[in-house]
Amino acid sequence: VAAGMAAIPADFSGTVLVTTSDIPLLDADTLREVVSRHGMRPRAAVTVLTSTAPDPTGYGRIVRNDDGEVLRIVEHKDASEDERAIDEVNSGIYAFDARVLRDKLGELGTDNS
Repeated sequence: VAAGMAAIPADFSGTVLVTTSDIPLLDADTLREVVSRHGMRPRAAVTVLTSTAPDPTGYGRIVRNDDGEVLRIVEHKDASEDERAIDEVNSGIYAFDARVLRDKLGELGTDNS
């Protein structure tokens, strides 16, 4: 993502769509819907497409607060037993506000499994 952001003009202030490279059957309609939903919330910093899985083993879990807002995504290897019981998983598809993404990329670290 950092390499991709280097190719986007520094004054760009729109939505940046990010996907992982291993999403089979991903289509343009799904991507358009993610961008559209992101745009429905004027101050949205991040929109993540999620799914539920009967066996979420190996997937990042979506941890929400009592209001249903996403607090974080916890990878399976880093998840507690309670977090592993969550069946809502990360799809690897995100829409970001470009300014927020630029600001936060520098804060990412590798202190996880």
